[in-house]
Amino acid sequence: MNYLLQRFSDHWDILNADTDCTAGSVYPLDRPGLYSLCRGHHDEIALIASIDEAIPTLAAYYDRNPPRWGRERAIWRNWYGPDATYTKYTKWTQFGKLHVEREEPKRWLPYRDDYPLMRGSDLRVFATSHQARRAADAHMCDGYPNSVPNSDGFSFDLDPELQWWTCEDRVVERLLSAA
Repeated sequence: MNYLLQRFSDHWDILNADTDCTAGSVYPLDRPGLYSLCRGHHDEIALIASIDEAIPTLAAYYDRNPPRWGRERAIWRNWYGPDATYTKYTKWTQFGKLHVEREEPKRWLPYRDDYPLMRGSDLRVFATSHQARRAADAHMCDGYPNSVPNSDGFSFDLDPELQWWTCEDRVVERLLSAA
């Protein structure tokens, strides 16, 4: 993955270059020449001696600690009868929140954020959670710059609000911060 460093008044953010989302942050410490490197904004993963170490250290951290699928029980609120529980798998990535939900037996639906995996205008349904999670992983980067299209005909739509490359002000801001 490619990253960008963006300076703020009291810290630096490390952005995923494709998604424009914060992958990490760097905060100066009281001791000169020492910085706190965080995953996201506040989960410290390392102390570094210079800003130049931030991106390689964060990239190495993500290589050693890739996001993992977590299983949870969710509740479907039924206002006209008893509530129902169902199984849901979630994985937080730099390309959005992936989740797989069981709609009914042998009907698992993968999502990125709130967008289901589609084939044309049809929902893509899988018989097992494992198949649905593999498909979500394979299509995690769909629609972002530099993503390689998958040839299976499935894709996630991308939230129009996340398409930073269509916003002229954000493109200029990124160019200026990289200079």
